[in-house]
Amino acid sequence: MLEKTPCDCPQCQHAQKLENDGVDWDTEYRNTKLKMNKIKETIEGKLGITTIENYNKYKKRIWETGVSLEEVEELSPDKVDATEFWKYCDETPEFKLDTVAFGVAKDKSVEIANEQNFQVATDMGVFSKIIAFRRSTFDVLDIGAGFGMLRNELNNYAPFATYIGVDVHPKFEGCIKINDCILPPEIMAKKFGLVFAVNMFQHLSLRQRKTYYEQVAKICNGYFILTISCYNPITKSSFGFWCKDTNRRYIVHYGQFTEIQTYEEVVEDLTKHFNITSVQHRCIDNNFCFHLTPKPAV
Repeated sequence: MLEKTPCDCPQCQHAQKLENDGVDWDTEYRNTKLKMNKIKETIEGKLGITTIENYNKYKKRIWETGVSLEEVEELSPDKVDATEFWKYCDETPEFKLDTVAFGVAKDKSVEIANEQNFQVATDMGVFSKIIAFRRSTFDVLDIGAGFGMLRNELNNYAPFATYIGVDVHPKFEGCIKINDCILPPEIMAKKFGLVFAVNMFQHLSLRQRKTYYEQVAKICNGYFILTISCYNPITKSSFGFWCKDTNRRYIVHYGQFTEIQTYEEVVEDLTKHFNITSVQHRCIDNNFCFHLTPKPAV
């Protein structure tokens, strides 16, 4: 049975109470979140983001002025129905490819978006364990599967692997839909030799990240390969958008802000559940790839 409380945050505690009361969690979850009309109204009407061009102008403005806590919280992943948010982006031609491969324009193709993500993943060392186990039989879980880049490459690198992809807004046949950050029972009942979260955790709130860490530690019996952007501990360079109320920096995706943690903060969260076997740092965008193994259950 899926544990609806992988962490002790108020939302996950509420989810457990709903389950105990016999209430369908997925329905309740979606009924409490901002929906498509409100998301569209905020992004297009309030923020004026309708094209990549004026999206870039918006980012230039907030880079210069900073943002308020109210702006950070308005479309927070903890307040917005994630399925509705990414469905809106997917149905907006200007944003569809840019959402999964930054800078890929609407006149390009899904294949080009996947190829760009493949190049970034290769730079980050994402595929090293797949290549190492290429002659083995193992199950792979892809969290935030996008357009199926990892699924496609597995056919080339690890033909004996069994692939399962999950996403809040599935984009290809066979991908399993999830809500928020809760993995479904059929996933939690399995063990995976490799679990991937590539180019996805920057879209999550701190609560969602920590919830995933706890769940993955329970179902991974091999390696968890995670990419995430962090504040650079080497150059101390600034990136992201500064919030004057919290004195923290954030990544923005079409008006949705997610916090940039320091490298030390990410390591602290991860080492509660995993041993870190290696870390690769891509300096150009402060992206880090962690290779992790779960700690034995206490």
